Amino acid sequence: MFKPLRLHIKPGVFRLYQRAAFERCTAQKENMPHVTVIGGGAAGLTAAFFAAREGARVTVLERTSKCGTKILMSGGTRCNVLPMEVDLQRDFFTGGSSSAMRAVFASWPLNECKAWIEDQEEGVGLSLVLEQETLKYFPSSNSSKEVRDRLVTACMKLGVEFRYNCSVEGIRPALPPKPEATRDHTIEPDNGGAVHQHMTLSDTAGSYDNRLLLVSDLDLASRSTSGLSSSSSYSRSSQVELRARSSTNSEKRGHASLKSVTKTSNSTHHNGWECILKDGEKIGCDRLVLATGGLSFPGVGTDGTGHRVVKKLGHEIRDTYPALTPLTGPHPAGHNLAGLSLYNVQMMYLKNGSSSETSSSKSSPRQRSAGAAVRSNRTDMLFTHKGFSGPSVLDLSHHMIKASMSKGSSGPATSMVKESGLGTASTTTQHHDQAPAAQPSLCVNWTGESASVWEDRLKVGGLPFVSTVLRRFGIRERLADALCEELGLSQRKLSQLKCAERVALVAALTKYPLSVNGSEGYKKAEVTGGGVPLEQVDCSSMESRLLPGLFLCGEILDVFGRIGGYNFYWAWVSGRLAGLGAALSPDDKALSQALNKQKDLWSHWQEEW
Repeated sequence: MFKPLRLHIKPGVFRLYQRAAFERCTAQKENMPHVTVIGGGAAGLTAAFFAAREGARVTVLERTSKCGTKILMSGGTRCNVLPMEVDLQRDFFTGGSSSAMRAVFASWPLNECKAWIEDQEEGVGLSLVLEQETLKYFPSSNSSKEVRDRLVTACMKLGVEFRYNCSVEGIRPALPPKPEATRDHTIEPDNGGAVHQHMTLSDTAGSYDNRLLLVSDLDLASRSTSGLSSSSSYSRSSQVELRARSSTNSEKRGHASLKSVTKTSNSTHHNGWECILKDGEKIGCDRLVLATGGLSFPGVGTDGTGHRVVKKLGHEIRDTYPALTPLTGPHPAGHNLAGLSLYNVQMMYLKNGSSSETSSSKSSPRQRSAGAAVRSNRTDMLFTHKGFSGPSVLDLSHHMIKASMSKGSSGPATSMVKESGLGTASTTTQHHDQAPAAQPSLCVNWTGESASVWEDRLKVGGLPFVSTVLRRFGIRERLADALCEELGLSQRKLSQLKCAERVALVAALTKYPLSVNGSEGYKKAEVTGGGVPLEQVDCSSMESRLLPGLFLCGEILDVFGRIGGYNFYWAWVSGRLAGLGAALSPDDKALSQALNKQKDLWSHWQEEW
């Protein structure tokens, strides 16, 4: 038999290897960025977890006294963590690029996200149970508090620092250390009369070696740190130019014309970010993750601060509106049906007030917005004191609200959108010279059965009252009485129905238009529609394309899902990408950018070829 080979390493040599490995690990750790996450909701906690797991030093700034307040409220305090299956075309909505949205979700499939939530060692460690009736995953404890607590605990195990009651009122790029001028600076006008400042800068890091900084007479600090590309369609700041010049050539040519290099967002020279708190305190960091949420449920701290902040820094904000919110309006026949729950309804949104064009749930968002009917995937409905709610209503409420926001809409929803400040659209009125537009409507089939089924039931005739027949076939008593009163059939027997009355009754049972005149706004909305377009972020890392070092995730972006755990899935996916992107060390980030650039060049070469 062969004896195993044994390597004899002298103790001194082994200690050298140990020291070298320790120094290498220490250098890597020191090179990792300090990441600050603004917002301790589902997306913010996920970003903090993955940034810390990659080795970054992470601080979470939460404006309230505890994290995850909306997590505690979700699913009736049960917290529907995830859906069982996802169809991006059917279950999610965005006002921008659907391909960009698909790219974000492709980074983390549903089964991998679920595995992370259940992983006891390297994840959240939450036991999930599938509810077959709704196809949603809930914690086995049916406690949303457990979901929040396990997320926070998982972050703390990785060393995440939490600071509560920290209301961030503004952010700004941190100014770089002021480099020393190697020669006296001069001020001279250009051909257009604008005054420029010329000085040659030297910096030990080499960022400004042998370069001439040309700055207009606008505010120097805000312009030099904005990081916005003048070539971008979203840029609202004037460009800053860096003109490179060799010191030897400059001595020979003096003030000859210099080659201009436009500063883009990829070459920003600011030292991280600075958060300004409500009390005036300033907190610095290398990378910043904005997970501030939208405008829904402002009582828990989501008042649109994130939208206002990024808009001031140059980002576009698509008109925001309350989504998944109860609608207001009178009940049938003016009756008070508050508290009445229905469980087998079919709700349908008709953009043109006609169901001649009916789309399936598989139709594309572009087709659904072009006038085809959209059906809700949920069948529960609730009459409230102010109008209508329940999953079937919430799923379609944003269609009614967006219709009221659209230009030239003459629908009845005059109070759909409650003004909340920045980026929020208001209803518009129709011009007198325009023809009346078809009014959008929300129609309901009270039992989910077809018109032909009800026709057969009503043709039988007989002595029973109409309301009695309706109750016999599943219409709740209070609703049956209200429908009969509205149609003038309260004291009519089935055998007394005329043909026109029977047709009207069938229509009221299978396609009843709800009288919607408004919504309960952000106060009751589960999510916010609109926000920062996905086209303005790098979908591989959620980093802003305008402001390097700033990452966006969660409800601040122009994406939301229907009711049933879909918005949690968006929070987990976008938060993970933002955390991983923010934790990249400068070397890793440079390598990633170089690889992406090579990939783009290769794709461009293939297209050209």
